[in-house]
Amino acid sequence: MTRNVLMSGATIAVTGLMFGTNCQAGPLKKGHVAPDSTWVVHVDVEAGLKSQLGQWVQAHEKELDLDLDDIDELKQQVGIDLRKDLKDFTAYGIGNPHEDHDAVIVATTTSAIDDAITALKGQMVDAFSTVNAGGYSLESVKNDDEELFYYIKPGTQTDERIVVLGHDMERVVKGVALVEGRAAKAEQSAALSKSPRAGSVLFVSATGLPWFDDEDGDEDAHAKIVQRSKGLVIDCGENSGQVFMEGTMLTATPEDAQDMKAMADGLLALGRMAMREDEDMKSLMDIARTVKIDVQGNGVRVVFEKPTSEITNLLEQAMAKAHADDAEEEPADDNDAGHAEKPVEEHKDVKMKNAGGISIELKENQGGTLNRLKGLAELMNIAQAQAGTHAKTSNSHFALSLGMSMKYETGRPSLELILEHLGEKD
Repeated sequence: MTRNVLMSGATIAVTGLMFGTNCQAGPLKKGHVAPDSTWVVHVDVEAGLKSQLGQWVQAHEKELDLDLDDIDELKQQVGIDLRKDLKDFTAYGIGNPHEDHDAVIVATTTSAIDDAITALKGQMVDAFSTVNAGGYSLESVKNDDEELFYYIKPGTQTDERIVVLGHDMERVVKGVALVEGRAAKAEQSAALSKSPRAGSVLFVSATGLPWFDDEDGDEDAHAKIVQRSKGLVIDCGENSGQVFMEGTMLTATPEDAQDMKAMADGLLALGRMAMREDEDMKSLMDIARTVKIDVQGNGVRVVFEKPTSEITNLLEQAMAKAHADDAEEEPADDNDAGHAEKPVEEHKDVKMKNAGGISIELKENQGGTLNRLKGLAELMNIAQAQAGTHAKTSNSHFALSLGMSMKYETGRPSLELILEHLGEKD
């Protein structure tokens, strides 16, 4: 058990994919990305930490019930604190990031990574070895049939380290050559034709998504449109007191673009309707109204931008309402003779599957309005019919709760997701 935790720790210590909201970061270094990459992901957490929204999240960490157990466990095991010691994270590859093992990670950390590696080596003596490849001395970590290669070099500052890692040794060697400035000159990856905006926290770019489908391998109409797409760019962050999110998908044809917009419009309308019907979510309606979707030729563009102060005010209102509701639902004290104990409400789960193929789990108590929720499912059917397509969730399910708030669940621990995103098998 400890060995598996430490093996996983060796990976997440230098990537921090799931914990980017509590560490420093830097801008995207395009020269560190392989020219043949078809997708790139960069997280600039320093911008997130310094932003108004990032500071608000940190100040309300307990109220938001953020799950930081993995970070704390890693710190306890090997002494590295991702809140302080990880600076930036860039991942790139040429294949399916969920299945192929060609992804390369380039991260900037503090010198604390040195002590963390030393601690790991002391606890996993037989797992580490040195491999000479391409003129570089790499370290290898083995666990069962999995092997991770990494390379660490000093950064531009005394307390800085540059870490390159991945499962494909040849790809890691090429990544090291890029970081060391010894790679042969080549044209920049087409996935980097766009650059992150000032204040960007998350930047994603891909030249195409031919591998996109659901986890069962079914290729519905929605998946086929995505597979035929020529490119995708997502950029999220905060700049000059404005939170922004911009996403653009370049489809194969103008007709595909119109279909994608129609489906997105329908789903957005569903979300707004759910918020209107939910007392806890009504305060967030103004945020939903700010989302704009338009089509320009073959491109579908989704844009959201709103002052950070307005967003934090709305979030505080929603939290206050939720806390007030929780207080009202608390059972009366047994010693309080003036109040009768509230009966525990029974709940029932109703699973539905609409004509478009989206599985919906409706959760409500006996006093809820099931017909209203069924109506929402029908609205989704109508929206998808207008789009001439339908959507299916991948590696997830969406649940509409009593308040009809929408949440994303994977059903798997965060650690497994990190390893999967690094290219390991399920």
